[in-house]
Amino acid sequence: MNKLITLPMVLILLTAFFATDVLAQRGRGRGRRGNQQSGSIQSGSQGLGQGQNSRAGRGNQQSAGTAITDAERQSLIFMREEEKLARDVYLAMQEKWGERVFSNISQAETQHMAAIANLLNRYGIPDPVTDNTPGKFTEVRFQELYQQLVATGSNSITDAMKVGLKIEEMDIADLRAAIQGTNSQDIKRVFENLERGSRNHLRAFAKRLQAAGGEYVATNLSQTDFDQIANSQQERGGGARGRAGGPGRGRGKRGPGNSNR
Repeated sequence: MNKLITLPMVLILLTAFFATDVLAQRGRGRGRRGNQQSGSIQSGSQGLGQGQNSRAGRGNQQSAGTAITDAERQSLIFMREEEKLARDVYLAMQEKWGERVFSNISQAETQHMAAIANLLNRYGIPDPVTDNTPGKFTEVRFQELYQQLVATGSNSITDAMKVGLKIEEMDIADLRAAIQGTNSQDIKRVFENLERGSRNHLRAFAKRLQAAGGEYVATNLSQTDFDQIANSQQERGGGARGRAGGPGRGRGKRGPGNSNR
């Protein structure tokens, strides 16, 4: 009687023991997987942090790498006053002749000046335009050139258009040299935008001169280069200030002589 009772009890006890052991093993398995997942998450978080730190480091390197060469500094200073020369002469021609082309392009030249001023400020270069009054320049050569160009342009409307062409081809030649002489991408981008605008200005003056029956002989560009620009279509592109040169990617107002960049 006691033996019959003992055998079932033994079976029950063994079943309970094995069930308890399986549950324990499952619990330990979940624990290991939880730890592995936790470790993976922590590892991923560390990797993300390292990536952010890496990007921050690159950003600091870019911010710190703002040094430019003396040649680049001089080109920015020079182009700042050359753009002012263009603006000031066109303002004088607008007052003399009342031609819309001078009004539109003088406004574009104001944007060109601002684009370079932004770069001067970025690189900590003193602005050579200490007096923004039209006709006032720091460099004697610009002062003398302003007086010569205004005097020539005051002779006739065709002479005024030729003065505009002379300024724009001079601007194109100087900008091309400045672009070749820089490795700075933001300076190059702004100068390329300004050159595009100068090509559009040249086209506008050439068209107006042709309508007036005048002819022009290139002095700063080859005649072939000049004719190719003058006879091609107006260009569209980035804002006058350029993305790196200053705020805004504005389109210029449409009208004769506007760079509309």
